[in-house]
Amino acid sequence: MPSSSTKAPPDRDDLNDAQRRLVDAALSADTGLFVQSSVPGSGKTYAGSRLAAEYVVRRAAAGVARPTAGLAVTAFNRDAANDLLPEITEWIQWLVHTDATDAGARLTAADADEVIAALRRSSTVGTIDAVLQRVFDDVAPELGFDPDVRVVDGHAADRLHASAFEAVTTDPNLAAAVERLRTAYPQRSDDDDDRVASILETVFKSARDQRWDGREVGRRLREGRDACYPDGPPASLADIERDIRRFDDTDAELRAADLAHAPDAVVDADRRLYAEWGDRIDDLVAVYRAYVAAYDRVTRERNVMSHIDRAYWVARYFDDPECAHRHADDGDHHLVAARRDRLRERWRSRIDLLVVDEAQDVSAGQHAALTPLVTDDARVVLYGDPFQTIYTWRNASPTLFGQAIADGEYLGHQWDTHEVEPATTTYRQRPALARLVNGVFGPALTDDSRGVDPAVGATYEALDPVRDDTDEPHVHVPTFTPTTGATHISNWHNPRDGEGSAGALATYIRGALSAGQFGDPDDCRPIQMLLRGTNQLDAIRDAFETNGLSVGVATPVFAAPLASAVVALFEWLVDPTDEPRTRRLLTASAFANAGEVRETLAPTIEDHEWDVHAAAAAEACDGVAATVLQELATLATDTADRRRQSASALARRVCRLLDPHTDPLGFQPDATPEQRLRVRDALVEEVASLDGADVRFPTVVERLAAIDGTPGDGPDLAVDTAAHDVVFRTVHTFKGDEAGVVALADPAQDARYGTAYRNSVVAHGETLAVCPPDIEDATGASTQALCAYNHGLFAQDTDQSPAQPPSRSSGLRWATNRIRTDDPTATRFAGPAPFAAVAAANRAEHWRVGYVAATRARDHLVVPVERRDEWDPTRSWSHALGSALGVGSDARKMTRSVTVDGSAVLVSENDAPGRSPLDTVPELRPRSSGRPRAAPTQIGDGPRREWLPRFLNPSTFAPLVDDHERYVLDHLLHAQLDTESGDLDPDLGLDFETVPPGRVGRIAHDTIASAVREGVSERTLRQGGDAAMASIEWACRRDEREFGAIPDDERASIMSYLATTILPQFAASALFDRIAAADAVFVEEPLETVVRVDGADVEVRGQADFVLRDGDRWRIEDLKVAFADGTDETDERYRVQLATYRWVLAKQEGVDPTSIDASVNSLGSRVGSVVTVGDEYDGARVAELLERLGSVTSTP
Repeated sequence: MPSSSTKAPPDRDDLNDAQRRLVDAALSADTGLFVQSSVPGSGKTYAGSRLAAEYVVRRAAAGVARPTAGLAVTAFNRDAANDLLPEITEWIQWLVHTDATDAGARLTAADADEVIAALRRSSTVGTIDAVLQRVFDDVAPELGFDPDVRVVDGHAADRLHASAFEAVTTDPNLAAAVERLRTAYPQRSDDDDDRVASILETVFKSARDQRWDGREVGRRLREGRDACYPDGPPASLADIERDIRRFDDTDAELRAADLAHAPDAVVDADRRLYAEWGDRIDDLVAVYRAYVAAYDRVTRERNVMSHIDRAYWVARYFDDPECAHRHADDGDHHLVAARRDRLRERWRSRIDLLVVDEAQDVSAGQHAALTPLVTDDARVVLYGDPFQTIYTWRNASPTLFGQAIADGEYLGHQWDTHEVEPATTTYRQRPALARLVNGVFGPALTDDSRGVDPAVGATYEALDPVRDDTDEPHVHVPTFTPTTGATHISNWHNPRDGEGSAGALATYIRGALSAGQFGDPDDCRPIQMLLRGTNQLDAIRDAFETNGLSVGVATPVFAAPLASAVVALFEWLVDPTDEPRTRRLLTASAFANAGEVRETLAPTIEDHEWDVHAAAAAEACDGVAATVLQELATLATDTADRRRQSASALARRVCRLLDPHTDPLGFQPDATPEQRLRVRDALVEEVASLDGADVRFPTVVERLAAIDGTPGDGPDLAVDTAAHDVVFRTVHTFKGDEAGVVALADPAQDARYGTAYRNSVVAHGETLAVCPPDIEDATGASTQALCAYNHGLFAQDTDQSPAQPPSRSSGLRWATNRIRTDDPTATRFAGPAPFAAVAAANRAEHWRVGYVAATRARDHLVVPVERRDEWDPTRSWSHALGSALGVGSDARKMTRSVTVDGSAVLVSENDAPGRSPLDTVPELRPRSSGRPRAAPTQIGDGPRREWLPRFLNPSTFAPLVDDHERYVLDHLLHAQLDTESGDLDPDLGLDFETVPPGRVGRIAHDTIASAVREGVSERTLRQGGDAAMASIEWACRRDEREFGAIPDDERASIMSYLATTILPQFAASALFDRIAAADAVFVEEPLETVVRVDGADVEVRGQADFVLRDGDRWRIEDLKVAFADGTDETDERYRVQLATYRWVLAKQEGVDPTSIDASVNSLGSRVGSVVTVGDEYDGARVAELLERLGSVTSTP
């Protein structure tokens, strides 16, 4: 009978027609395969959960004793899986509380509660990995693992591979083969991992996912080589020409007269390449077999495995009759076989209806593990979108979902009942956004020149939005002109002079947020910034932070001081009775950074000759210090207890000592208790992944210390989204989520970069190949250009800098990433057939990632686009979007209508506050300084001049006015305006050979700015302590991101000069004292305004190194690093710079300029305050200079 409960049913909309048809088909059939190909935002989880709920409700209404038995519902990742039970639960309640189905109407609220309780106990609802873990738990002992085996990923999984590689490199029987491989595949730079180790790991992961043994690996590697030599090694130049025509150009002619080397030399090099390639494959296979054995031994010894391993062993257990026999500890073979049969049948009985959410992301290994558990009597329902397959690098197999749609083949069965129902309705996007996606990415996903992947096997289904359209723009396009002559990709995003992609994006978002163009700012924060990759994250983030936006980025756990303090305590606990070790803990470790440790604990324990136990017994301190001291003594003396505890248990104990909730020692006083507790949990989890039954405590400590030294190699902390204006995520980590406002942070990444031809191994689906080896070739015949193959037979260019045109090829005998020379349709990729297919698949995935990124937005999509008149829509997302949206080379600020996908789309092009020289820079929220931005100012009333600078930098104002003809060209080219200075000091210890003085000065500026931000102490600056060196390292890395690598010897001399000269000078300076005494300190503070000079708008863009506020007075401090004596000309330049800063700050603050002091402080060869300005350089003086600027730039 119907429920009598008065509880209101959950607020649910029923399924749409397409979803309803698939649910009805699956529930009414006895067996079959049912596929819903669903566009983004169509409600895959919503529909799949309804199917699962209706399945158990029908069974419960029919009186089935265990209605949830037979149901399996899986999702790809943990976040999606966490939504499954709540969704299914709400559907069950809705079905029972409404009359939507007869079955639901027959159940009571108590019946629903009972069904839901049973569902929560189910072992077959969760991620695919979670279901496989429950299967593995049943079979682990027979495979040689303990039942509590830990599954790890990331760096913990990498360590398994490192141990396996160490085992093969120390095996004397393999020494010769390993040495030959290292000669053939040398490291490409000192920073690279061992290349042979990387090759073995890549081959292993591909082979394990595909379940290939050593023999099959060898066969496929040889097939890869043979694909490059379809007719075997060449006998003549004509044979090489034949392969060029086969791979690239049917009209190619390889004439001896065009070669720099004799034809015989080229042919001989090619034959040697073929032979040595085969020999190295033999070596690789021999080492690989030992590598697999070592890896499996290590995983059993440590009782640790990866996700790929778990799926592999489940599939092997059920498919390979010998698998369990070889590893079972006891029992006759026939008893093991009988148990395997019983387990197979038990799991098959649990799966009558299998629902797979995000089915396009299932890997070959997961599919193989599920296959023996599902019979052809079951019903299998797949929800997914073939065009959202973006995890092929993580072994997702688009072929599987494609075959399910096209052929009805899945889980090893050819299903007689096979239903496919497209779901094109999207509930996520506004119509304008859906039209944009259809008009830009629809053609891209079906364009052969952009690498259509046959494995996807689907036609594009256009998004059909149901949300209402509005009369406001939902597509936002800040445009910019790329910096002329940029030599590094960071100049594209955030050039030192001018505006880059990130700057345009940041100023637009700030303006649009402040003006409410995205809606209520509090409702749409944080804006999701989606990245294709993280290589340029720092440059992009810098632009946002410069614009006053709070940026959230996942940070390394071991960058947290609390984590480093735990590592320091672990290092001490290796031998806490060792006096030097105790002294180091209390005076020179991360633990000693706490004031209470440094000021109370260290002196107390030093008084007791660094004996922690004696100091505690003497009760020589009180308060927090006494509590910590007692716990340290307990840890130091309780050796037996420490040895019994696991490393993770000891980590929890140490964390209790530090008490992350209250942080009594003050390691992270600015963090919230929740943030510190997240650090604790992540730290304990990482320690657990390093530990194992066979792992000694000193080894765990050594591994921890290695990660603490390079925090980026460790795990990351999740971002606290509530605290930020924008949050950066990669497209891959944000897939499955959505946001009101989404911005594409790096849409200009060229589709032609970063593909297989640069790799040592091509591992893609069924294709597995290792690249040709390096061969001895003193003549260079092997790299002789051969028609369109500029790299000859084989030569890899590992420089992926987009500053250089992409070669897109590594030679005739390896993969390429370019279209065939003889293909006028630009749809066929060059190279040997299997590699051409991989190149096409990689490029197709690039466009699928763009499709996923663009479809994450509900209401607003923001895309920075360069200004240009000619577009190549096949090149990048920004080219495709710029072409579709009609962006040109001119700078426009307007909202306009364009036709996309046959309908009008309203586009805001730079139409936000702050995107025009006429605009006041908008206030997004009260800044920490509480200062509003300056309003525009009118200078002069004459006619508009023929030319005036669009931007004016206070630091170059004086030379531009005083010697206009000399400096105007450098100004226009954004080059540094260098005035005369004295001779360079010969005693600096710097040769400026690669890094000129200006660049060293910028590194010094960044170092000091970082040290001030981080609050590095005077003592640390004087002594070159860890925190000081960290600031120097950060500044050098930032410089190298923009200008390229610094040679090691020059880097060492720069770092030494900063550590021994500049930082001690800064620590001893009056500037340091003023910063320390100030009420508020603003580092690298923008000082900006807009002025109108003779009818033209000029943006004054300055940045003071430090702005200090002390009571009602202000002080501007600029810092110069001098390598020579000053001159009157440079001093006058500094005075004008300071005067302009005072003038702008007074306008921003609305205060009397007399309340502002300003000085230039010099370090290096000239130390002290070298220039100070007062009222003699007031606003009238700046106005006079601006008038002069108007006069010197006029045209007679």
